Amino acid sequence: MTLRSGASAAAITPPVGYPIAGSNETSNGIDDDLMTRCLVLDDGGSTLTLITLDIDTVPERLGHEIRERTSRATGIAADSILVAATGNATAPVLSGSEYSEPIVRRYTDYLPDLVAGNALMAASETQEVAAGYTTLRIPNISCYRDPHSVKQETAKLETTKLLAVQNGDEDVVSAVISNPCPAVVREPSLSWTADYPGALCWILEQSGIDAPMFVKGDSEGIMPFDWYDGNPNPSHPDHSADDANALALILATQIAQALPRITPRRNISPTELLTPFAGAQINAR
Repeated sequence: MTLRSGASAAAITPPVGYPIAGSNETSNGIDDDLMTRCLVLDDGGSTLTLITLDIDTVPERLGHEIRERTSRATGIAADSILVAATGNATAPVLSGSEYSEPIVRRYTDYLPDLVAGNALMAASETQEVAAGYTTLRIPNISCYRDPHSVKQETAKLETTKLLAVQNGDEDVVSAVISNPCPAVVREPSLSWTADYPGALCWILEQSGIDAPMFVKGDSEGIMPFDWYDGNPNPSHPDHSADDANALALILATQIAQALPRITPRRNISPTELLTPFAGAQINAR
């Protein structure tokens, strides 16, 4: 059994003027692009594909269309394609009452093709790899399950999950991160932004990881920077782009320190690699 992998990324930023989910506003600019990222894992007997999008959640209809069109483009079975959201707040409308608007229909009709095209790029550029998995506990970041609890109780600590893929030169070419903090750091914005998951992926790209990916974690009640209900003096009160970048840098530093501790394997199955992420918010068929 030889593990092969390919990864790719592409922008999916809606046009300026497109409606923002969860608000009555439309976008007026772009701070940073929303992205779709794809990781294909194939051991010769089975294939799994993980697709992430910088959106709040994956509506069922959109998830179905992405899997079907990606399957047609790549030949990978639709039930082997997993679709996940990063969970950022400044995300496009993809369902609901605004779904009938022409601008929304055009974007949501085109989005699955954008995602499928990016997945085809990943599937067409696979190489022999080794991969491994670990978990991290990051003080003051992976902390509060109960947002009303001031104490950091060891029993309630959550973990950041990390999968790393290495090429034949032992360079990390892809990584999947699932962090339990909400993916919303910045105050509501009218400019498109992928918030701290986007900043995290950008930092990891600058460090030499070609295709980092972020998956929204399974606990929305954990607050970084002591942002919990009722705290009058949080350490980062502004919820600014600087705060998003600071959190991303903390996570990137911890990830960089953890990568050398991962023991990569070539005889590991795609299912074994992605099973630890089952608790994350992944839209599977």
